[in-house]
Amino acid sequence: MANLSRTKLTAGSLVLLASTTASMALPDVVLCELYSLSQFGTSGSVRALALATTSWNIGDSDLPWMQNPDPQHPVIGMNMYRLDNDRFEQIGVSWLKHGFFALGDLQCDDSGLPNCVYESGHGIGDYLGQGCTDTYSASLNAGGLGPRFEINPWTGAFNYNTSMFNTGGLPGNNTRRLRVEDADMNPAINPNADYFFEGYYVHFQDRNHMNSAAWKPCTPVRSGTGNYSFTQSNFNVIPTWGFAIDAWTGASQTIVAQQIPVVEGTSPDGRCILAYKVTDNGNGTWHYEYAIMNVDMDRQIDEFIIPVPAGVNITNIGFHAPAHTEPRAYVNGPVIDNAQWNGVVSGGEIRWSTTTNPLRWGSLYNFRFDADTAPTNVDAEFSRFKTGQAGDLPLFGATQGPSAPTPSCAGDINNSGAIDVDDLNQILSAFGDNVGIGDPRDIANNDGIVDVDDLNVVLAAFGDAC
Repeated sequence: MANLSRTKLTAGSLVLLASTTASMALPDVVLCELYSLSQFGTSGSVRALALATTSWNIGDSDLPWMQNPDPQHPVIGMNMYRLDNDRFEQIGVSWLKHGFFALGDLQCDDSGLPNCVYESGHGIGDYLGQGCTDTYSASLNAGGLGPRFEINPWTGAFNYNTSMFNTGGLPGNNTRRLRVEDADMNPAINPNADYFFEGYYVHFQDRNHMNSAAWKPCTPVRSGTGNYSFTQSNFNVIPTWGFAIDAWTGASQTIVAQQIPVVEGTSPDGRCILAYKVTDNGNGTWHYEYAIMNVDMDRQIDEFIIPVPAGVNITNIGFHAPAHTEPRAYVNGPVIDNAQWNGVVSGGEIRWSTTTNPLRWGSLYNFRFDADTAPTNVDAEFSRFKTGQAGDLPLFGATQGPSAPTPSCAGDINNSGAIDVDDLNQILSAFGDNVGIGDPRDIANNDGIVDVDDLNVVLAAFGDAC
């Protein structure tokens, strides 16, 4: 919000993140500046941080920016992440800054945008015009925060009457700021880690949620008894648009949603990003690492399932989530906590689930294990925490999981000790499919496709015992 006097930024080289939107004039809020990550307090082993954000309306209509109790304003979330030993984890999450009084500045510029113009009847304060910017300093973002559960991230809806601003009970600022454990960013404990901070704007009229976040790298510098400063680029270095999960290099990503493609203003709910990477441990096992970012899915996630074929040995099951201080999952919803999700192998799958700590919006949870078979293409399954119009129907997302063990003899696909009709049916049900390298049905030449060569192997050995 502060009216800062400085040189305008040029973002002509930025690639605007693709989004499918309804065909209408709408605002589009992005972050053209992200800087000044700073420590503002200490609470035991936790360091309470905040960062500065500059919003920029690159849309083709003005962005409403009213003040509480009017719900027509944006909210700003702050996150922090660590990449260490090829694990990308969220280590800090804040409550939300509620926007008020937008100044029509020109701190960013682009040749394809107007120079801060307003529609008739609109002006500075209650609206952020087209091409206009507004900065919230780190100190401003460090105070007056409300809980995330009061905002529907998909619609931007907010009800002041039921909010903690009105009903009371807001804890101190250190409980609501971007909270990071000292041990999670202490350079002596994490000597090879890389760190990233992120800002995320949510607005009820925003036409492209996927470019409403931005991130930058930083380096924590610890001094004294655990006070932190951060080496980071200046305000005039434009952040990377999108979510910091993109900093996990080499990982693949897929979108998980009730409706794909996700259409802002039309689809029933938002999406999660599933990122994943499989690494050969070099000892006959593979490490499977998954990170799920809930971008704007209001119904949240409470279950994550990866199929595990019979005979696969699973070890080193793990889970990670950032600690939060929010009391509820959603308005009038259940009380929540920071309980771990326990991964259980049973019935041909590994399943993590929770009843008290769902994956809420603007948060990233990690799931991991080792297996003694190579990866193949699978569909991960997700269940949603909050009941909706689609009921309890699961969601699915393409990823990789363990392949079935190599049959003890050619043609015995299910390792039953005999080549029989079950093995034949396995081939026929997948005939012509690209099942991925390592799938036991691809028994002839390991080309990833179930075809006549694989069928001939089963037919040649049909009726034999192993």
